[in-house]
Amino acid sequence: MEIIRSNELAKAENKEYKISGYLKYLRELKDKKNNSLAFGTLQDSEGDIDLVFFAKVFNECRELLKLNELLTLCGSIDLESNSNKKSFKVSGMAKYKNLTDEEINNYKEMLELPEIKFPHYEHLIIDNKIVYNYIGEELLSNEIFMTNVYFKHTYNIKLEISNYGRIKINNIFIIPTVDEKSVFKHGLSIYINNDWKEKSIHRLVMETFNPIYEMEKKRSGNFTLYEVHHLNNNANDNNLKNLIWVSYDDHRKIDNDFKKELFKRINEINKSKSNFT
Repeated sequence: MEIIRSNELAKAENKEYKISGYLKYLRELKDKKNNSLAFGTLQDSEGDIDLVFFAKVFNECRELLKLNELLTLCGSIDLESNSNKKSFKVSGMAKYKNLTDEEINNYKEMLELPEIKFPHYEHLIIDNKIVYNYIGEELLSNEIFMTNVYFKHTYNIKLEISNYGRIKINNIFIIPTVDEKSVFKHGLSIYINNDWKEKSIHRLVMETFNPIYEMEKKRSGNFTLYEVHHLNNNANDNNLKNLIWVSYDDHRKIDNDFKKELFKRINEINKSKSNFT
């Protein structure tokens, strides 16, 4: 489902969208049948969105609607309104749906083993450019930049990321760090400053372009409840089309058998290095 920002509502089509931002206002009312409904305001990275919760939806969501907390909602734009400012009719929270056995099997088949010789996994290339270290202002083919609402709201930092994983902070391009500690030398991340923890590019892409409710909730320790899976297992390929949300359990179902093959490949890589030296 496509995400839409407050400055794009006028161009909306007659379909379901996601919106993500901070709940700034909520007012509960009663309809003629004494059912509770509500109106609210969601603030995203570009401005405000007026919300409408009809009785059934409000009853399902009301316990989850907390002021000044990050929410991701599903719904449609009120295209029939004559007002210049369109409202968003909420249909529910954008929650994770557990994968079916068929989906899990399909994702298993998409996994790719690393090459024995370095580079074990190639970086994403678009328009003959290596994406992660391309800092040109000219957009790549079909590239879209979007501002991350969490960083803007929490730190007043304009962090923009593209659907290919290119990063701009306050209009300056940032080249991510490659995880040299990983066996296959893949995985891209950034540090905004010394006070912030390392942030993976693949999570930034998904949190910005395809947010879900509770995406930052912890299941235990520092592990997130929902993880991001690279369809081809290449953590250097952060194209939005190569990423999906997965629960911890679903991720293990996809990866468990594949990891056995990965361990074999690691042995082959280590053997190759020994022969080379």
